[in-house]
Amino acid sequence: MINKLLRRNPKQSSSLHDSDDAWDSDPSDSESDFSGDDSYDSEIASSPLHLKSSLMRRRIPERTTTKDVSTGNSIPPTRGARRRRVWVNRGKDCALLLGCFATYVLCFSILLWLAALCFIYVRNTFGPHDRDHRQKSMARRRPTSVHIRQKDPGILDHLSNSIAHTWNEMTKPIHPPPRKRIKGSEELAEGCVRPEWQERAFPNCNEMHEIDLLSTLIRSETEDTATDGIGFLDSGLWRSVWAVDPRPVMRTPVVLKMMKQKHAVDERNFDRHRRDALVMEQLTYSPNVVDIYSYCGNSVLTEFIPVPLDALIGAEEKIDTSKTGGLSRDSPDGRLRLALDVARGMKALHEIPGGPIIHADIQPRQFLVSSNGVLKVNDFNRCRFMGQDARGIPCKLMIPSAPGKARSPEEYEGEQLDEKLDIYSIANVYFEILTGVNPWRTKTADETQRLVKQGVKPLIRDEFRKPGTSDEFLADLTLKAYSMLPIDRPSAAQLVDAIENYLSDKRRRPKT
Repeated sequence: MINKLLRRNPKQSSSLHDSDDAWDSDPSDSESDFSGDDSYDSEIASSPLHLKSSLMRRRIPERTTTKDVSTGNSIPPTRGARRRRVWVNRGKDCALLLGCFATYVLCFSILLWLAALCFIYVRNTFGPHDRDHRQKSMARRRPTSVHIRQKDPGILDHLSNSIAHTWNEMTKPIHPPPRKRIKGSEELAEGCVRPEWQERAFPNCNEMHEIDLLSTLIRSETEDTATDGIGFLDSGLWRSVWAVDPRPVMRTPVVLKMMKQKHAVDERNFDRHRRDALVMEQLTYSPNVVDIYSYCGNSVLTEFIPVPLDALIGAEEKIDTSKTGGLSRDSPDGRLRLALDVARGMKALHEIPGGPIIHADIQPRQFLVSSNGVLKVNDFNRCRFMGQDARGIPCKLMIPSAPGKARSPEEYEGEQLDEKLDIYSIANVYFEILTGVNPWRTKTADETQRLVKQGVKPLIRDEFRKPGTSDEFLADLTLKAYSMLPIDRPSAAQLVDAIENYLSDKRRRPKT
């Protein structure tokens, strides 16, 4: 009805356009300005955004006419202006749709991330821990752990079987699942505390990073290692041992010990190497403890001593005494001197202020014979720090595992332990120094464990106990150290005093 009236009387149309109230009362009347143009109406009707554009125009009406200043009449917009207005409305509609779509995508992405984080948290906290799956996933990454095989494959042609074996060990899965620990098995008893220095660490990675291990590998295969000893030395259960060239920092080789990658890089193993380095650092003053130069992570750099005690004991041919400072086990006095240095090394451990420190892995291979004739104790990565109670009395502790044949009865029984377990292990070392053979060489590990728990002592034959000789005295000390009860065993200090007094008395005796 309004459209018909506007078509009949244009003046009324202009009066309506002149009034803002008229626009606000019925915005739909603005469409009457275009009703006379059929092409324009058909264009609007054919637009897919016609409905929405109409709604937008109804909500936010715009003036579509202008006034003639001279006559005061309303002038309808030109066709070009009408088209521009259509495209502006279309652009606004498209922008609105794009904004809504972008907002939807953003919200959906945020929800997906939150859901993924919640799933990972719940799975790691409450879900099952599949060790095989973790190990397989680590195994898929192992080619990246051995860069020599990928970048320098020709180097392996120059390596011996022993060194190639070491690199093959590195291809095994890294970071395996940590071994189970008995909960609370190594915790101190209530009321026992450790000194502050036992919780410290003094890493020094700079010197470690200066070592060129690759050059050491090539040099050990292309040059005479008998002159300087540079190259691969040994591979134990936990670590590989190398003699490396630290020049120009030093002129003599040093020993680099690195944990094998088949072992877990976890807090437990970090603490093992921290204790190893800390003991050597704290006992630098002792001539019977190996010196440390650097420690970083699961690696340690120590002084180079090429002759271990087990090689000196089990040598089929005589070892050049110039490399051992005159020490040998070829004479009774020489054997007693070796036993004295073993006890001195243990005394330094057991009587350290705030101690004692338990070595917990005493065997002949843990002692090194230096070129100046001094025996030094080595390898403290299995050691334990004993705390003290309020009265200053050392607190006993437990070690959850006791592998091998060199353990004490209380270790095999899983009882509370103190430093006297090292004395029982010293008895095994003394037996080998005296006889040249391992006391349990003919027994299996299970048989050895059963005999030790029963209190059976290895037999020392009479040929190693000649009356009036140092061997007889050493045999007696060995049997005392083999005592079943820890309280019946002599301390390391008592062993040192006994041997020193014997040697002193022997020097004062008149020669016959």
